[in-house]
Amino acid sequence: MPRLRNIFGAAAIFITIIYLSFGYILAHRVWQKDYIIKTDKNVGNIKIALIADSHIGTTFNSDGFAENLETIAAQKPDILIIAGDFADEGTTKKDMIASCRALGKFPAPYGVYFVFGNHDKGTYSQGE
Repeated sequence: MPRLRNIFGAAAIFITIIYLSFGYILAHRVWQKDYIIKTDKNVGNIKIALIADSHIGTTFNSDGFAENLETIAAQKPDILIIAGDFADEGTTKKDMIASCRALGKFPAPYGVYFVFGNHDKGTYSQGE
């Protein structure tokens, strides 16, 4: 019986390590999904880029964020939307400023738009 308990304990530890490893890899990788939306309305062609859950400082720093912005800019979107969780509770002021500067230089003809996420309302919403 103790041997079986040891096997189950080792299996639990192994599964936990695999689970956390995959979580780390998935959280630190940028995913791109392309969609084409058609409408009968006469709106022409608009290319929209959307960034969600960047969690600056947790997933990557401001330099990593700027590199990903360059990849997105190469696709020449008309609009860039930051859809929440741009920052995180652990984002440093230095990373926040550098990331915002990179966004300020983003070449979107119709602008860059931002929507707060639940993590964005942490430290920086209090003016710190």
